[in-house]
Amino acid sequence: MLTSSEKPICSARALALAVGLTLLSSGVASAQQQGLEEIIITATKRDANLQDVSLAVAAVTAEQLENMAIKRFDDVEMPAVHIGQGGANDALFIRGIGSGFASGFDQSAPIYIDGVWFGNAQSQRLAFLDVAQIEILKGPQPTYLGKNAIAGAIAIVGARPTKEFSANLNASYEFEAEERALAASISGPLSDRVRARLAVKNTEMTGYMDNLGTGKKNPAIKDMAGRLSIEADLSDSLTVFAKYESLRYEQNGRFTQLMNCLPTAPRDPTVEDCVFDLKRAVRYNPASFQPAADPFLSGRNGGPENQELTLDNALVRLDWATEPADVSLIMGHYEQDNFTALKPDHNVLQRNVLEGTQNVKLDSQELRAVSKGDGALSWLAGVYRDEQRNSGASRQILTAPMAMATDSRQSQTATTESAFAELAYEFTDALTARLGVRYSKVEKTGNMSVDLWQVTPTVKTRIGPALPFLPLTLSRKDSSTDPALTLEWRPSAGMLWYASYREGFKAGGIDLDVNTSVLADLQFRPETVEYAEVGGKLSLLDDRARINFAAFRGDYNNLQVTQLDTLTANFRVLNAGKARSQGIEIDAALQANDYVTLSLALTKLDSSYLSFEKAQCWQNPAQTVAQGCVQIGTVGGAPVFGQDLSGKSTSFAPDLSGTFAVDFRYPTGMTWFGDAVQLRAMASVFYTDKFNTNFDADPFTAQAGYEKYDARLGFAAEDGSWDVGLSGRNLSNELTSHWIANAPSAGQSKFAQTDRPREITLQFRIGF
Repeated sequence: MLTSSEKPICSARALALAVGLTLLSSGVASAQQQGLEEIIITATKRDANLQDVSLAVAAVTAEQLENMAIKRFDDVEMPAVHIGQGGANDALFIRGIGSGFASGFDQSAPIYIDGVWFGNAQSQRLAFLDVAQIEILKGPQPTYLGKNAIAGAIAIVGARPTKEFSANLNASYEFEAEERALAASISGPLSDRVRARLAVKNTEMTGYMDNLGTGKKNPAIKDMAGRLSIEADLSDSLTVFAKYESLRYEQNGRFTQLMNCLPTAPRDPTVEDCVFDLKRAVRYNPASFQPAADPFLSGRNGGPENQELTLDNALVRLDWATEPADVSLIMGHYEQDNFTALKPDHNVLQRNVLEGTQNVKLDSQELRAVSKGDGALSWLAGVYRDEQRNSGASRQILTAPMAMATDSRQSQTATTESAFAELAYEFTDALTARLGVRYSKVEKTGNMSVDLWQVTPTVKTRIGPALPFLPLTLSRKDSSTDPALTLEWRPSAGMLWYASYREGFKAGGIDLDVNTSVLADLQFRPETVEYAEVGGKLSLLDDRARINFAAFRGDYNNLQVTQLDTLTANFRVLNAGKARSQGIEIDAALQANDYVTLSLALTKLDSSYLSFEKAQCWQNPAQTVAQGCVQIGTVGGAPVFGQDLSGKSTSFAPDLSGTFAVDFRYPTGMTWFGDAVQLRAMASVFYTDKFNTNFDADPFTAQAGYEKYDARLGFAAEDGSWDVGLSGRNLSNELTSHWIANAPSAGQSKFAQTDRPREITLQFRIGF
């Protein structure tokens, strides 16, 4: 198990801090009360006040991202939400429910950018560019964001062109990892009816880990991004919005390290201490793998330990304001290319290298109509279609010299067609019922081949296909009709109580990685959920306080996971039976006076498998019979062992997690550059209980509970035209990991992906 520090973690400490700051702030003299800022969300197909939406939603504003120098999802810590890297792929989990890392997986908590579905998890690695807001919708979303959004959805809303001229320049420098960031935007009218916005960003980081194998800092990361958007009023009722953006992510060196090595683990102890710290020891020697005459690997950018990810994204949206409804047509296109090279042994020894490419293209169209909602009856209806083309290849050398190698290639075409609608009827001024439904049909065709090779220092020789049925083409069709029913009760102004029942569906798929010799096992079934939620949203004290809470339960059937199938002794995608995610969430804010605002987000979660028999036993060290690893069958006369994960927690599912924050703003009475100056300070603490990072409930891959403290101190113009500050994230320098697993080619050890340690950032922003 990974411990976050030598001192025991105590949630009471975070609670005591929250209570103490609350009592302190309540004693500050109050002046004129302005009320909490209204939060408008867009993911429900209508612009709506967060307090008036009968869904559990967490919103992160652009100001919050800027204040704490948050540049990408890896930097975000939220209760019961995990979005970040995991192994060679990434993990997006909401309330303990998410998808594994197979090439054929769609995400259970997909990302949407300006309404366009991004189903590839690695899209989250790209840096935020000119973001207006991030909205995280929790629980299945069959009506509003229905494509595979079975755990929830992550909606990124970009800033739009403005009718008035504005320009912003943001610059920052982070001292610990030597990260330099520069972002700029300019927006305004081109004519009475046309507006445009240009945004660019560049970020470079030296790294925060010492690689003792190369003498360099890792990971070195570069982010470059640009977006041009134009909005035009073609008539008084017709508006068109178009954008094109290009983003590029480069990473050299990773942030993995070996840990908990057993005495038999192959390693070089002179550089590898197998202690979880800020040191790693990885080195690559191409001569150990490449045949001199005909290279098997491309050697792109010098070989393993680097990644290039590019995204080109275009969107055209037409909005027609007519009677009796507003009609919108959204057409999106993107192409994402990913190149990854790595050493799965995470070591200085030359035992294993892997190189992979992936290209994802998507064309999507959504047409919807939303009623004006002036009477007792309101409605929305729409149709959606997309076509995704996914192609990839990977080459892996397993040992050297006289190495066995694999050359895998796969492609998939997936088409989704759906229709959705919602009717809402106000029986009285206080009581409203909503009935929604979405019908979805998904068709997938996948092509796969895996060839075996032998690679020597002088030549490479093709042996033949890895399995007799390869190459192979498989197809499947899935469909589902998913209802949603919600009752809303508003007994008085600023008070909403609701109860909802929703069903969700994620299509089945094809195991493009071909990690089984059983042909029938190359496909996995659809995943479904039956979900119930009751909650309330209360605005109090003349909108100076709000309390939102939700109690929820989701029963997931045929959960799609990546595991070792112990009956066939092959690593593959399979359906894990049933899982249940249930709990209570509280989100509260209080404007204590003109100067102090307090906020609290807390999740009590129980997410566990209801049934998952014959799961893999954990390794390195091997799970014992006393720990639950028992014989469940035989393969070829040899015993096969497995464990029953029923009742065990799913991944990224802490029992308790939460954030408490204080925001302090005080007029200094000073004037700088002709502007009245405001002192701005903020502090927050994030706490989480222990959680599993892997999918086999291995206690050695669990992250212990921890607390992380963030703070910021700065000065700003009261009109917001400029801001300068010093921010600190993870001030207590807790060392944590959100992904720990067996090191495939450094047997008898684990590897961990080391989260970023303490950050101290100097920030400057000026706007016109």
